[in-house]
Order: sequence, then structure tokens, then C-alpha cells
Amino acid sequence: MKNLLRALSFFLLLCATDGLRAEEANSTAPLQRVLDYKTATVRNAADKQTETRLYYQDRHFVTLIKDRNGALAIRPHPGNDVNGWGSTWYPGPFLPGAILRNSTVSSRVTATNVMVKAAGIVNKGTRDSFGTWTMALSFRFDPTAKQISATGTYAIKLRGSLSEITGDLNLCKIASNYLTEVPLLDGTTGDTGDMSYVQVTDDFGSYGWTPPEQPAFFPQRQTFELGVGVAGQYNNVDTAAQGLPAIFPAYKPTLQVAYSLQVPKTSAEVGDFIPQTMLSDTFTGSSMSSSVWSLPTWVSPTDGTYVGRTQFRCRPKARMPAVKNGTARILLETYNPTGFSLYGTDVYVKRAIAAGQGVLVTVVAKAETPFPRGLVGGIFLYTLKNGSDTLHDEIDFELLSNQPDRVQTNIYGNEPLGGGHPESHPFTVGSATDTHTYQILWLPDQISWFVDHELIRTVTTQSPLPTGPMVLHINLWAPDAGWGEAFDANLQPAQTASANQAYALLVDSAKIETLEAPPMIFGAMYDVNSSKLFSADNVGITPLLLNSSTLKQFNFAVDFQSTALPEEP
Repeated sequence: MKNLLRALSFFLLLCATDGLRAEEANSTAPLQRVLDYKTATVRNAADKQTETRLYYQDRHFVTLIKDRNGALAIRPHPGNDVNGWGSTWYPGPFLPGAILRNSTVSSRVTATNVMVKAAGIVNKGTRDSFGTWTMALSFRFDPTAKQISATGTYAIKLRGSLSEITGDLNLCKIASNYLTEVPLLDGTTGDTGDMSYVQVTDDFGSYGWTPPEQPAFFPQRQTFELGVGVAGQYNNVDTAAQGLPAIFPAYKPTLQVAYSLQVPKTSAEVGDFIPQTMLSDTFTGSSMSSSVWSLPTWVSPTDGTYVGRTQFRCRPKARMPAVKNGTARILLETYNPTGFSLYGTDVYVKRAIAAGQGVLVTVVAKAETPFPRGLVGGIFLYTLKNGSDTLHDEIDFELLSNQPDRVQTNIYGNEPLGGGHPESHPFTVGSATDTHTYQILWLPDQISWFVDHELIRTVTTQSPLPTGPMVLHINLWAPDAGWGEAFDANLQPAQTASANQAYALLVDSAKIETLEAPPMIFGAMYDVNSSKLFSADNVGITPLLLNSSTLKQFNFAVDFQSTALPEEP
């Protein structure tokens, strides 16, 4: 967060005295002093607004304004210029078109800062609420550097999920003023106002925005961290030349706000996503849970329950795989009580999963020793396409006992059963009989495979990629001679139960997580129709939470900073 603010080193401003003249107030509460900091409350009966003024050694450096609707605004004044009130920060969240209202604010003075707490509703429309929010900030002032700083937290709790109907959620609003081609006090014409440009810093780097160049600016750079720095400037508009009452020139300060979304994130090798657990099974019972997992149901000899030389266990007669010491045992036995073949296991998650913004499958497993030639252990996503017996989507890990020092990956996108697009990869450490973490990252435009958190393969160019929805399968089986590199004729069915040999794929855990891209983006609007009017807040800067997010609660670390222009006397 501090790096965001360091990166936003520039200057800002806002309209000088809008509604802030204490001299016009009707009542003033006594000052509350503790060491260097103090506060005062000022109520303006005419405007029906309340100000909480923060002081450092009698220097008024911040005003907290609560207007007649209850909207909260924070206005910094770090410099010496009496007219140097610049851009305004409205810290509360709101949906598109909402009227800001119904907030509360309180302050507490300590020896080293002023603690400010604010709360309110997530404004929707003219009267409705879509949730609540709270913020806690610790304000400090450095008179030598002429700099205000504050750190704290910001929490939003929504009443429901965002959607295309609700629109994106505005995290806050920074209001400012930018004037184009107006008369200046030096007799020339040019640009001036309370701000000069905006510097934005996010997970990808930084970029700038100047209002007249792009009046509507919403770059779709989804990020966990977002810093917005509004650069102040010397406002020297000649309002008398515009036929308006004359105002004094003023040095307008910077205003910088940085948000860091506090959520669990996927590991660095997977990428920047917010994971939400759909399934997490560490196999605590005596058998795999039939409420989560299932075995196939036998329908006919061609129903897919017989693969290669293997008949899979089928419902309703077969039992779910056993669990021993927290490990699920996916078996292949050489004796098949239902017929003369090898007797394998294919267990799958009952609930299908769509790609959405992304899916991460994580399975921790190993092949039990002995792992004789001719076996294949599979960890894969799979679905048959509607109305087809062969066209399917599939993303595989396959452990071939003929190649125990390697793992094979494969992929099918709406393709027939058959060879697919296999690749073989050596294990960096150990072999198939050692415990490894196998991960499939399924994104709409990319598939990646990881072993022990190391990327081993990525596919982006195959057309089409699997679209799903798909189901997670874990199995152990024996192919026939049609798959030569995995087949071994020495592995044969047993004639009797007493001659049975059992082999196992041992699974310690299975997890499926849906993924969301970080929901925060930058947004800003410039009203070109009021580009000559010094009294208008014609710039609105609104960091956004995209309506594609399924989260209902958001927690942020917040940094605020405002600094006087270096050239200010």
C-alpha cells in the first residue's frame, strides 16, 4: 500500500471554499484538545450540514462534512493558502445513479492522531439501500512537509450479489474541477482548475488520465490494489473576465487514495484470482462420501463402464471406495466377481462445474507400490457432449505404470474419444509412487497443468478448448493393446478370488475451487459541458467493483494522503 502512495507522487486540488466558511456557521462546539491534536464541530443551519474540523496545533488541516442528506465528504487542507481547499473525497460506496445519503461520522483525539470512524448504507437509487459499510481512519499531519496522511480499513457488506441489473459498485467518489481554455489572471488563456491530471497505480503498473483527452475513461484492468492520485495545480482562472465574481488564485493540493482488497488469493504460479471452494475432501470417514462422490451406473456393455480391459465397479451393487488413515483407495483388482476381466474403479464428483471465470482442481495422490506395468491412474475433468456417444471435453493427468518417472497430460475439446493431444513430462522429484500435488487450471481461454505447484504445460491455441461443464473423475484401470505405450500383456485377470491381486491409487485430498478475477477497476468521467465553470465539480473519479463479482463482502486496507504543492509559499 505504501508503494502505491509513493508511486502517486504528484499534485491535486478542488474548489476553494464550497460550503466550508466557518465564519458563516451558526454554532460552534468547544474545541476538544489532547496534546497537539484537537477537533471542533461546526453546524451550519442554513445549509443543514455539519462539519468536523481536525486541527494540529491550531492548524485546520481536514474537514469532515456531513451534508443535509447525510452524505460524508472529506476535504483536505495541507498547505498555508487559505483558499487551498482542493478535491473532495466521498468515501462511501454507491450504485449507479444513487443519491449519497445516510452516513455517520465520529472522531476521537489521541496524542498522535485523530481517529475517525464512519459508517453508512450502500446507496441505491434515491432512497434504497443495497448494504452497509464502515471505515476507520487514523489521520496525522506533518506541518513541515505540509502533508496529511491517514491509514485504516474499509468494509462493505452487500445485501445481495452484484449483477448486470445492479450495475458496478462505486467504491467512492473523488470530485474535482478541471477548466479548459479559460481566461487566466496573467492575461492569457489556458487550462487550470483544482487538478491537472490523475495518476493511477494498479497490479500491472501505472498510467495517467487527463480529463479532456478521454472524458469517459474506464480501462478494464482488474486489480487487487488500486491507487488514485489526483494532482493539484495553481488555480488562476480569471472569473471576472468570464463575467462572474472575482476569486483569488489558489494553490490546490494533491489528493491520493489507495485501496488494497483483502481476500485470499491463489498461489503466484496459478495467477491472480480469488478462489472460492466448491469441494474440499480430505477423506475423514471409512469410505468416500456418497453425498459427494459417485460410481457409474451400469446400463449396457457399451455404456462406458467397460474401458480397455477393465470393468469399472458400478452402482447399485458396488460399494464406495474405502478410506484408510485419511486416504481414499481407488482400486484395480485382477479378479472381477461380475465377469472375466480386470476390475477397476472410476469415481466422480456428483456436481458438474462450469469454467466461469476459472476453475482450479487440486488432487494430492500417489500410486501405491507395487505399481505393475499395464496400469493407468487418471485424474481428469470430463463430459460427453449432448446427444453424442464420442464427442467430449476432457482435461487429463494420467499416471502410466509403464512410465513411472513421468506424468502424461491430455486434452480434448469437443473431440471424439481416442488419442487426443497427449504430452509426457518427467517428474522433477520422485516418481508416480511418490505423493504429488496435481493441479488443473481451467480458464475460458487457457488450460494449464501443474505438478507440485510447478507449471508443466499450457494450452491456449487449440481450437476449441473444452467448454464444459465437466465433472472431476479419479480412476484406475488397464488399457488394451490399442494403447501400446500403456499396455502390458503380463497383467491378466485372475480366474478365482483367491488369486486376486489388488493395486491402488491413493488419494489424500481433492479440492475444486471456482476462480474470480480481481473485481476492482479505475473509472472516471469529465463533464465537458461545464469545462469553463470554476464552481462545478466537473470531474468524478470512481474506482469500481465490477458486477461480475459474486462476493458479497469486501474488506480493504486504505491509505489516504494529501500534500501541498511544492511551489506554494
